[in-house]
Amino acid sequence: LCGAITGRMSCSKPNAQSQETREVHSVYIADAGRKLVGADWSMMELRAAAIISGDLRMLAALESGKDIHIQTASSVTGRPEEAIGKSDPERSLAKALGFGLLYGMGAATFRDYAANSYGVEITFSEATQHRNAYFRLYPGLRRWQERQSTISKGRYAADTRYGRHVRCQKKDGAFHYTRSLNVPIQGSCADALHEALARLPAALA
Repeated sequence: LCGAITGRMSCSKPNAQSQETREVHSVYIADAGRKLVGADWSMMELRAAAIISGDLRMLAALESGKDIHIQTASSVTGRPEEAIGKSDPERSLAKALGFGLLYGMGAATFRDYAANSYGVEITFSEATQHRNAYFRLYPGLRRWQERQSTISKGRYAADTRYGRHVRCQKKDGAFHYTRSLNVPIQGSCADALHEALARLPAALA
């Protein structure tokens, strides 16, 4: 619990959270009379970002039940939404944009993130173009990032929606820009998850 500074859970030796293949999952076995249950909040951090930033296009897509990644892919690449499937590389690019740019990645970091996390190989120039296109599509998110980082830089800290206060300072004393954006979104989601887990035993009973 609270393995990351934002408050989210973290695993190591082994990193069980990142072991997604069926073969690896088969080594985790519940005791007799018990069950292992997997649960997930769909696009939780994107939903939190939409609410916190107030970006109208992002909110409208999520509220309508639309696949926001396909909307993003279409806008960024120019391909019609109906021509993009869930397994298409354009949607993978959109997922990389959605989850990578929430926390202030520059073009170079985004290019590496897209390749390492989603298998999407792009040039630095393409990463820059896609990044700019993403923020043209969701300008409210970009405006919130600018406001939030300015506020956090003034006090070297950021808060979650639950009021948890987190320092935004690197080891060398410099301002931690990406953390200032990460804490209000990922940190608030982490708080909500801990709240839900605290209520779970009584709910199951």
